[in-house]
Amino acid sequence: HAGRTADICIELANYFRIHDIEVANLETAALLKNVGLAINDEILTTDIDVQTRAALVTAQVIRKSDKYSRVASIIETHVIEYSSIVNGEPSRNNDLVAMILRIASDYELYSRQKKNFGIDALNVINQNVFNNVYPLELAEALENGLEYEQNKHLIDPMAYSFHITEGALV
Repeated sequence: HAGRTADICIELANYFRIHDIEVANLETAALLKNVGLAINDEILTTDIDVQTRAALVTAQVIRKSDKYSRVASIIETHVIEYSSIVNGEPSRNNDLVAMILRIASDYELYSRQKKNFGIDALNVINQNVFNNVYPLELAEALENGLEYEQNKHLIDPMAYSFHITEGALV
């Protein structure tokens, strides 16, 4: 999950021309965000409450290092929907890097659950645009980015597994 999410994040970050330092922070956040699952003794699931608990625990652990405070911030902020209610107040998540992590992680998990893998996952993502979970521009960038030939392995978790195996052998 972490590796595929990180690769999707990097593709989206490049699409939005995010600075290299932020791309590195985003990649680190994607690779580390689920450490809290082990600490909480939980398994990876599409359950948003489980994901949120894990992310917040991970952010607490990472925040202990000043060097990774931005990584912790990305992990903390990615659990907030694009437009939602936080502490009883309307809120908009304007941290593009955190939203990239959110949509990439969610896509990766949804694509594991659906019989058509990435195709059905994109449908779920697009439905959630209308529920204000993700910004439209980000959902469109994800869909467009996955259409590139060099990104086909990111659509399907099985294809990604073969891609990684082939790369490791080379």
